[in-house]
Order: sequence, then structure tokens, then C-alpha cells
Amino acid sequence: MGVGVLAYSPLASGVLSGKYSREQRNPEGSGRGALAQAQLGDRTFAIIDVLHRVAADLGCGVAAAALAWVRQQPALTSTIVGAPSLAQLEANVGSLAVTLPDDALRELDEVSTPDLNYPFPWLATIATPLQQAGAEINGVGATDYRRER
Repeated sequence: MGVGVLAYSPLASGVLSGKYSREQRNPEGSGRGALAQAQLGDRTFAIIDVLHRVAADLGCGVAAAALAWVRQQPALTSTIVGAPSLAQLEANVGSLAVTLPDDALRELDEVSTPDLNYPFPWLATIATPLQQAGAEINGVGATDYRRER
């Protein structure tokens, strides 16, 4: 259809960078802790587990494997990365030398199949609370996001 796809936050606020795992849920220096914590669940850890294994098989970092996975999506035309340090930028750019084999792409696609209920979970757990940030007007706080059926 000639429509390009631009991936924003391809490392999911650092969740797919390699610093998060089942054992390390709150790594030191995580500047986007609240955004990351909201995403850490069984499904995300399954994706992280596969990324760790794929990265080890390819001899690259987890972030490089994750960015290669995003970059190799057929509809993708560009990716926006946000690297707060030169080392992270270099690691992200280094991912351009990584190509995931078809079996790794298939496994990552399967473990990350989207929930067709999207974006409700994102709105309810991340977007609305982040946007409102506990704000009150005349002592009245915002209500939680509810989906009407």
C-alpha cells in the first residue's frame, strides 16, 4: 500500500536492551524504570529469554539482536533509537552488522505475537498514568482509564 512504518522505542524503553531479565528486574542506572517496570511480565520475559539466546548464538549484544529483529521486519522503513550515552549509540549502530537467521526471526515473531486487545493494556498501565503523572485539579485526581464495551 506504499505506507512506511517507523518504529519508535524499538528497545521498549530499555526492556529489550539486555539489562533486564527475570533475575534483574530493576537494574541500576535504569532511567526509564517506571516505563520498563510496567512492561515486565511473563510474555516480556519470554521475549527477553529468546533474545538472550539468539544474541549468544550470534555473538552479539541483546540490544543488537533486538534492533536487528526490528530492522528485519518487512514493512519497516526506519527506526528511531534514543541513546543517552555514546556507548549506547555505538552499540545501537553496531546492530546494523547483525542479521538474524530465519529461524530466530520466526521464534521471536511467535513469542511476541501481539495481543489483539492492544492498545488497551498500554493505555491502562502506561500511557494514561504517565500522561497524568498523579496530577490533581482542585484536589481531584484523574480516574483510571476504563474501556467501555
